[in-house]
Amino acid sequence: MEPRGPSAMTIDPNQKAEFLALINKLRAQDTQLIGRLHLIHLGRFREHFEDRWEHLSDCIHGTCRSILKNHALNSHVFYPYEEDSYLVFSYLGSIKDIQHRVDNIGREILTKLLGDEAPRKLMDVSVWGHGPHGHPQFLPLSPAIETPPQNTQSGVELIYRPLLSLENKAISAYLCVPVRELRPVGFSAGYDILNDSNNVYEKAALDLLVLEHAAADSKTLARTKTRSSITIPVHFSTLTQDQKGKEYLQKCRALFGSNTNAISFEIVGLPERLAEYNFGSLVWQLRSITPHINARVTIDRLDFVDLRIAGMKGVCVDLYDDFRNEHQLLERLDRFTSTAHKEGLKTCISGIRTISLNTAAISCGADFVGGYPVSNTTQTIKYMKAFDIQTQYHADIHAA
Repeated sequence: MEPRGPSAMTIDPNQKAEFLALINKLRAQDTQLIGRLHLIHLGRFREHFEDRWEHLSDCIHGTCRSILKNHALNSHVFYPYEEDSYLVFSYLGSIKDIQHRVDNIGREILTKLLGDEAPRKLMDVSVWGHGPHGHPQFLPLSPAIETPPQNTQSGVELIYRPLLSLENKAISAYLCVPVRELRPVGFSAGYDILNDSNNVYEKAALDLLVLEHAAADSKTLARTKTRSSITIPVHFSTLTQDQKGKEYLQKCRALFGSNTNAISFEIVGLPERLAEYNFGSLVWQLRSITPHINARVTIDRLDFVDLRIAGMKGVCVDLYDDFRNEHQLLERLDRFTSTAHKEGLKTCISGIRTISLNTAAISCGADFVGGYPVSNTTQTIKYMKAFDIQTQYHADIHAA
């Protein structure tokens, strides 16, 4: 299938170039598109309106473009595809958020065109996912989203992102990441694995689960005599709940004691205005367990004064769900690290997917970088062997 030419309302020249590159990726069945590429098809509207379609099609397409544009918010691009379809590529946000966002777009288009009572089946939205035999293809969106089980701990696996310290050229820490398979569109990670990611009690239960797993794995690291620690994510809402916050801190002290270097904390989900909370007190309580407290922020953050005042040691960015073009990310990386370093904060860039971004993170002065995850913390760099051509090809050399 070839894309139709864009209308002036739809896309600018830069986005056009990006989307032509995206179509080439689609042809190559690039797995990075899984769960991020959607097809909004208006074929059923054509059937519904029958002879009136030719008269109404311009208005219908105008409505679709307007809604897609209003929902973009620097998170997706769209492009006319064939006669009555739109490709939508979401380059910001988690897979779960993207599915709900596109589903809402489809519902809004349907309601705008035919009213609240319109049959849902008229809106045909597909997602690029794993087909029955594992090959990427477009699949109906509605059945593609498998709601996580009600039990927060069901089906949860923990993976680790090794964080390389650029100062001593060693893996200094492993960032713990809870994941759950979200068939057929990949995996959900972090708090997206929850049935309701806005439920503070589910978040607290997940934080306690991760804490217990991390404690067991930190003991494994200690037995292997590595100097790496484990970085444990904890949500801001867990710490600010009176009962859950106390329970979490008590569990930490029971598992790790006090003033340990075996772990560090990464506080997730910080509100924009920390001045409204007694954040310094929360950090102080965590620092009674370990001195290494970091904050996870977005790469677009420009002000770190409040985090420095609160006693944070560093700031972390997760690029795993950020698929903006690399030129945009390079500019933001440089600004992020320089601004944070001015406040005396260490910087950590994790979730790096490409060699060029990894090089950029190192070049702009990040203190820690992390990329592809491992399944357990024993997969450290010390177990890798240098390539020895004499040993590898000894038999061939003698045979020759």
